[in-house]
Amino acid sequence: MMEVKVVRTSGARGVVVVPYRTIEGTAKGGGEDFEDTHGVLEFQNDEISKAIQINIIDDEEYEKNKNFFMEIGEPLLVEMSERKGRP
Repeated sequence: MMEVKVVRTSGARGVVVVPYRTIEGTAKGGGEDFEDTHGVLEFQNDEISKAIQINIIDDEEYEKNKNFFMEIGEPLLVEMSERKGRP
C-alpha cells in the first residue's frame, strides 16, 4: 500500500473538492502493477491535508523500477447551497 499526501495551500477557508486518478506509466494498472485509483477528496473548512491510498501489487518477481502518475484535478470551492441535501 502506498499513501500519497495531498496538501491544501493558499488558504484553508471553505469546503473544497479535488478530483484525482492514477495514470499508467511503465507500471500497468488494473491490478497488474497497481490498482487503478480515482475519486474526489473533500477538504472541510480549515482542513489542510488528506491522503490517497494506492494498492501496489507485489508479484515478488524481479523487475526494473516502474512508474505511474497521480493526476490531481482543479480544486473547486463548494458553495453552502450546493451542500444542502448532502450528509
